[in-house]
Amino acid sequence: MHENPNTESLFIGGSADGTRIAVAPGEAEHRISSVAEISDEPEALETLDPRPKRVPSVEIYQAIAVEHRGGRETAYALNMMTDEGIAAELLKHFGLDTKFSRAKAGG
Repeated sequence: MHENPNTESLFIGGSADGTRIAVAPGEAEHRISSVAEISDEPEALETLDPRPKRVPSVEIYQAIAVEHRGGRETAYALNMMTDEGIAAELLKHFGLDTKFSRAKAGG
């Protein structure tokens, strides 16, 4: 029987927000398939008239090293999130005294 070296990591932002997903230790980037709504009409996403098209897309998450009261771990943030947005999401999941780094986030 083969041992599964993957560990569950917290994902923040995008369609995986707040979930834990098994990833390989040391993985710097993780991609998740999802569906995006697009339209040529600027108002379509707000009014849904005409209905936007649903197309396959890929969300890219970057590894971040997180230090919190419970210890250290690697989490994954949607690559377009700002440092302020990441800090706010981590506060929700880990509470005060949480620090993170976008630098290499080992296992």
